[in-house]
Amino acid sequence: MAEYVDEDFYNQLSGKKMEAWFEDDYLKRLYVDGNVQVIMLPMENDSSFNKLVDAESSYMTVDLTDRKVEKIKMWPEVTGNTTPLFLVKKAQKYLPNFRWLDAIRPKRTEIDGVIRWDDELGEIPEALEQYFAE
Repeated sequence: MAEYVDEDFYNQLSGKKMEAWFEDDYLKRLYVDGNVQVIMLPMENDSSFNKLVDAESSYMTVDLTDRKVEKIKMWPEVTGNTTPLFLVKKAQKYLPNFRWLDAIRPKRTEIDGVIRWDDELGEIPEALEQYFAE
């Protein structure tokens, strides 16, 4: 699971099994079981980003309220690092096997709480055909 944050930074989450609970079409809770790996840029109170956090554990839950992360819990043991952004090396930015694949991601716009898909229904981008042909 990945989320574009800024420039070449992405929040990333990997694990063997993920279960998600939704409420009113929005993610409410996420449970990850087995080999949990996380790379994230936590937003500061002033809406800036100044550090990269990478962590590993066996289990993780994420609770969300109003589409914002309320609580992250990792257990039983957590290992990892926090690195100031100006010291982050390229190799630290991505989980193993990370690929964004922007050309085949669905495109959508949200205006006043209404989601509109920008892609034409039924249109298959060439990049998607190439991806599945490999």
